[in-house]
Amino acid sequence: MQITAQTAKTIADKILRHREKEGLTQQQMAALVRCSQSTIVRLETGSQRSILYSLCRKISVAMDTTIEELTDGVFKDRDLPDDGRTEILYKIHEALDGMERGELYGVEAYVNKVIARRGA
Repeated sequence: MQITAQTAKTIADKILRHREKEGLTQQQMAALVRCSQSTIVRLETGSQRSILYSLCRKISVAMDTTIEELTDGVFKDRDLPDDGRTEILYKIHEALDGMERGELYGVEAYVNKVIARRGA
């Protein structure tokens, strides 16, 4: 989702404040939410103008706050359109994050088979 410069700055200030409150370095925060340190730097400086729900969700959980508070209302857990797949996709995302490379290749092979069967 693209956000305005002012919203990016507001989110940046909140992420920085929460990280410092927890006593984490940018590198520790990046490891905790499984992203690069440069992503954390871009988020905290407000230069990251394209922001993902999944990353904000991880940061909000790590910082023990709500995604709505962290993103100044840009994202709201309850307001996301849910056609029954949102929660399932979030759970899949969390499961894949914990997998090793070899395990991910197995998942990729399975997904490719499903796609082939559907003729996509």
